[in-house]
Amino acid sequence: MRIPPDAKLYELRPLTGPLDPSSSPDAVLAGGHRWVQNFRVNAAGALIRSPGFKRLLYTETGYNNADLHNQLEKTSVGATVEDITFLFEASLSNGLTKFLAGTKSRLYALNTKTGNWKLVGEGLATAGAWEAAQLGEFVIFVNENAKPVYYKVDQPKESERSGGNLVDKVNSLKEIDSFAGIGLNRVRHIKEWRGLMFYANVHEGNEWVPDRLIWSDFKKPFEITPNVADSLAGYQDLGQGEDIIGMEPLANVLLIYTTRGIWQFEVTGGTGTDVLTFRKRYSDDDSGNMTLTYPNSLAAAGDHHFYLGRDGIYTYNIYRSNPSKVDWLHLASSVVFDDINTSLCELPISKFNAKANEVWISWPSKTATKNDKTVIINTKHQHVSYMDAGFTAFENFSKQNYISIAEWAITNCVCAEGGATHGIHQYRESTEGSSVCTGSEGFTTTRCTPNVDNLLTTARITVSDAAFPEDDAITEDWAGAATADTLYLKLGTATFADLCDTPCPDEVRFVMAWAKDNCLKEEGNGYKRERCTSTHPYTACATYAEDDFNSILTSPALRLNDPTKDKLMRAFTLEFDHDISKEGGKIHLRIGNAAQAADPNKAGCGLVWKKQHPLEGQSIKCVTEFDRNAHTSLGTRASEELTWPVYEQGRNLYYEISVNGAAGAFEATAIRIYATTKKA
Repeated sequence: MRIPPDAKLYELRPLTGPLDPSSSPDAVLAGGHRWVQNFRVNAAGALIRSPGFKRLLYTETGYNNADLHNQLEKTSVGATVEDITFLFEASLSNGLTKFLAGTKSRLYALNTKTGNWKLVGEGLATAGAWEAAQLGEFVIFVNENAKPVYYKVDQPKESERSGGNLVDKVNSLKEIDSFAGIGLNRVRHIKEWRGLMFYANVHEGNEWVPDRLIWSDFKKPFEITPNVADSLAGYQDLGQGEDIIGMEPLANVLLIYTTRGIWQFEVTGGTGTDVLTFRKRYSDDDSGNMTLTYPNSLAAAGDHHFYLGRDGIYTYNIYRSNPSKVDWLHLASSVVFDDINTSLCELPISKFNAKANEVWISWPSKTATKNDKTVIINTKHQHVSYMDAGFTAFENFSKQNYISIAEWAITNCVCAEGGATHGIHQYRESTEGSSVCTGSEGFTTTRCTPNVDNLLTTARITVSDAAFPEDDAITEDWAGAATADTLYLKLGTATFADLCDTPCPDEVRFVMAWAKDNCLKEEGNGYKRERCTSTHPYTACATYAEDDFNSILTSPALRLNDPTKDKLMRAFTLEFDHDISKEGGKIHLRIGNAAQAADPNKAGCGLVWKKQHPLEGQSIKCVTEFDRNAHTSLGTRASEELTWPVYEQGRNLYYEISVNGAAGAFEATAIRIYATTKKA
């Protein structure tokens, strides 16, 4: 379109300035915005539309229950659906991982082959959220409302069910016998650091000792009895009022957060003379504003910790004496603190998203009883955005691919998938519970005709003992020569290393438990949010709906270098980069005007908004109707931009860009406003 010749150009570039709903509406820094919703910053530092999310480990070829929509609650007498408040990735010595999840009363382990979960513990607690830490092959779980338990990955259950009744223990979890010896009954916080397991804020004997920190012997997480020869186990009371509310490693120390400050635990000395030392790094005995107020909001991101204090989002690193509210982050903190349910201080959670270098903080609004809002902090590019969705747990998860015994047996034609004689389908890794969407490795057909009935030879010998004349055993002749159609000859020169070759792992997934449907999600799915619509208890496979969402970018008051005179906006141009293979979605524009600098996030003060034509929005696509090959053959060039003709006058002008639709890749780089200043 033609721009009026008397219109002056005002360019805003880049668009990744601070989110600032706190300052005066006319005092927001250049490039900043009053509201940034469902936008993010990519690895290159450009503003992009935040993607949607889909069920965890979704594939188009089939799906079972990896998102834990079926909590297997029908396997437990009187059990109900509960919020997923715990996620944890355990690493095994063989290089594989095991993904764990939990509600207040149940803990689960994911079987990535079947796409379903196994109950490893149930009936564990009636309230509270679980924390876990791993040392060696043991994962230890603590909850202030239950005794500490441990899980050796994939260990079997201690007993079976009897009909519909629960018999004794039905868990793969075990209580820690050594804890009973010192009367340790409950633990609120747990952390592994440098081969030691730390237990903090404990119930010992008949009372809570909230300032006590107990640690184990080196690489022996259950050995916590102090003053034992050659053992590093011990404890430290931090003092009256120093209730421990969080722990996270930072650099080469462990930081312990209390209601009155921050303590440092470190190892000093040389080899063979290591000494464990404590010192207090920061004290806040007065206001308490700068201490960790919401205990589950502590997140470690590189060389910084992030957490919610009483009056803002704080950061802390090893080189500072005090926690700080850095400007770019503090400007955005009112998004959280203007609308948070302070009576539910245990609900806000945070986690570092390793895939995107972001810290996610989710919290409940003032009238909510579950987390319904989230801020996303890009630590590399110092950018904050808001997401209109809430989550109850976060975790980074790297799915490890492996070859199961069944896969190996079928590949080598040792067994067939189906069939009564050599079929392995009955031995497949299976689901647990009454889900109709039963998981399997897909072994239902026959790819070959296996004839392996012996390991080494068809020759037999009888092994007997004169003292037990009726206990003769007939077995293969292990000293004889190998015969045809045996496993020995089929394997040939293959070694265990050949059989156990592990493929490369998948990329890191950032897993989120969405509070809206109590299901596990991962990023993806274009610009849609996949929501489970099924109801409990399940009698069929789950059904899903895809929800659209808006990405919104709202400016502060724009005075265009002259706060006293009216400005007439004549055109608005949006520069954006677009993937032509992903067209779709709409961009809507509203222009506002006000006599005084009004807050566009609030109603009032005479701010008037007008939606610009086309009312149905501009399509997210290349403005030119030709691709580069067509322009070359025609001898033309692209000359049009995405521009709205505007005729809006006011002393203070505003814009609001809203992007929606399930598709449409969108990377905004600049905004250009063409306006004239009216004479007084």
